[in-house]
This record gives sequence, structure tokens and C-alpha cells, in this order.
Amino acid sequence: MPDPLRQAVLQEALEAARTVHHDVLRGETLGHLAPLLPDEERHGVLQEALTAARAIPEDWQRAAIMVDLALLLPEALQRAVLQEILAIPPIIRAEEKGDVVGLVPPAGARHALILMRLVPHLSEELRQAVLQETLAVVRAIREAPYRASTLVELAPLLPDALRYTMLQDALAAVRLVGSQRPPPEAVA
Repeated sequence: MPDPLRQAVLQEALEAARTVHHDVLRGETLGHLAPLLPDEERHGVLQEALTAARAIPEDWQRAAIMVDLALLLPEALQRAVLQEILAIPPIIRAEEKGDVVGLVPPAGARHALILMRLVPHLSEELRQAVLQETLAVVRAIREAPYRASTLVELAPLLPDALRYTMLQDALAAVRLVGSQRPPPEAVA
């Protein structure tokens, strides 16, 4: 696509994104467009996306979008946004408020996945603290299938000494899931 046409299409997409009233969609869309924009526009659009993300009432959605946006920011601003994400209250107990098991991952799993996405971008000291928090969140997940899959995803981020233990925990959760299957005659 010729550059003038590309710029025109991007500007039209940007204008359309700015009219979206749903904060989640506006934040995501602006975040997806920002890397495609010239440097002089990118920072302002990322700020708009962050403003939209900060207006999202659901902690886990706000955190997830802010992680995506933080990874696009210059390092100094990225650190501030990462700290802001870490200050969002943990959502471990949200699964007690009605998550539908089997359709939506429990809040603890969502929270752990968000924290895991942060880990590679944190200082070593902060990384260890976030890994410990993540580990606590994962261990609190009541649904064995989600606990197992989240433990497996967490394992590569852990120090060797903890990795083996987490994989054993994941195996135990998988075995628990397997032992909870209904007998064949109950399925008919």
C-alpha cells in the first residue's frame, strides 16, 4: 500500500477508534494502532489508550489491557505503568462472585496470567516478589484444570528449585481432574 494511502487509512482508523464508547474496546484498538503510527503520534495515542484502560471498572480487564500497553511504552514510562498495574487489587476472591466454571477461567487464573506477563519486564527484586504473589494466587485456584494449566505456564518463569515442585503440583491437579470423571454409565 502506498505510504500516503497507508497514512490516510491509519488516520481514519484512529478517528474511528476514538469514537468507541466502550473503554475496553477503545483501549485495545488504540493500543493496536499505536505501533503502526509515526513516532511523533505514537506516544499521544498510547496515552489515550491508557486513559481508556484506566477507566475500565473490572480490575482484571484493566490490568490485562494495561500490560499490553505498558509493553509498548518507553522504558521510563513503562516502569510507572507496571507499578500501577501491580497496585491493582488482587482479584483472587472474585471467583466467589459468580465465575461460571468451565466457561470463564476463574479470577485467580486470570490474575496469575496477568502477573506472569509482567514478570519478564520487572527488575530482579520486583520479579521475585511478583513470582511469589503469582505462586500464591495459582495455589489458591480451586478448579483443578485451571490450577494445573496455570502452574504449567508459570513453571518456566520460576527458579529451577521451584520449577520441579510446581510441575509436581500441576501433575497432582491433572490427576485430580482425571479422578473426577463420571463413570461411563453415568454419561449415557
